[in-house]
Amino acid sequence: MIANGELLSPTEFKERIGVSEKRLARPVEEGSVIGVDVDETEYFPALLADPLLNRKRLQTICRIIVPAEPMSRLDFLTSPRGSLGNRRPLDMLDSDVDFKLLQRIAAAWAAEWSRTAVKLYEGAHEIEPKDVDPLYTAIAEIDPRRPLWDRASEALHVHGYQWPLGPYPDVRKFSLFVERQAAVHSSPIPEACVQVVVDGDYMQIRIVAAPGTTLQSETVPGVKDKSFIDVAKRVIAYLLAH
Repeated sequence: MIANGELLSPTEFKERIGVSEKRLARPVEEGSVIGVDVDETEYFPALLADPLLNRKRLQTICRIIVPAEPMSRLDFLTSPRGSLGNRRPLDMLDSDVDFKLLQRIAAAWAAEWSRTAVKLYEGAHEIEPKDVDPLYTAIAEIDPRRPLWDRASEALHVHGYQWPLGPYPDVRKFSLFVERQAAVHSSPIPEACVQVVVDGDYMQIRIVAAPGTTLQSETVPGVKDKSFIDVAKRVIAYLLAH
């Protein structure tokens, strides 16, 4: 790809789009430009410098598909897709109608590259247990750039992977773990641990670990005569609102 000019060196790429090294750093960091690592040197797709393409809209799509690996992002831009009427994303930048469709398809495709899982275990735990199975697991493909509790809520509500299907035991004390997996074969990344104790009409919530969250322990109204999964949904909804 370097030999046939599909990938450009940083110097060549900057010259084609007419920016300095300092001005190039920002679009690379925010994902507007795709950088491909070749032998520890970053190269850039020549198509991103094509003057015949709507560069602003192309960069918008590049930002949407950031969760995927660089070469997969490049393949997405250049390959015909059935969901786009067997057209390439590069062919759908000029029409407003086509571009709106492309944005929706790109967002759905990007979400496939990251999964958010919510696992519920009986009892109070600060680290996910390895010697027992979770009471319940919900997994959904969600854009990792969305807020933590927003992703956790969607995993619990959408019809993705959910197991078991019930009936569920009457558990009044459990721990909720949220983790994110960037790709199918990568290791899950722990994101949050919440301990929940149901006492009558109230719930005691204690966050053991959650990035960007300051709540440590709080008592909130519960959900009467509901399963622990309904309680978990209520807890996440509370955290999402606060």
